[in-house]
Amino acid sequence: MVKRLRRGEKIKIVKGKDDICSFCSYLNNSECTLDKKVYEKDEGVLKLFNLNPGDIVSWERVVEIFKGFSKEDFFNICKDRLWKDICLK
Repeated sequence: MVKRLRRGEKIKIVKGKDDICSFCSYLNNSECTLDKKVYEKDEGVLKLFNLNPGDIVSWERVVEIFKGFSKEDFFNICKDRLWKDICLK
């Protein structure tokens, strides 16, 4: 995803399964088999980032969003996620 953004491709924010989910072993028939709270957490992150489903985001926008967050902010966002080890690098 990062490589695509850096090449200038823009991404569309979606609600539910996305390109990142396609690599997850918990995805079964396009549905997340983890707790439904995953969707609630995703909505919380979108709200925190001031993004909505349907928004088109550039690399510059992603960088702008992340510049405003501290390591503690990232930890709070990622602490309960499967990807936390990647997220906090």
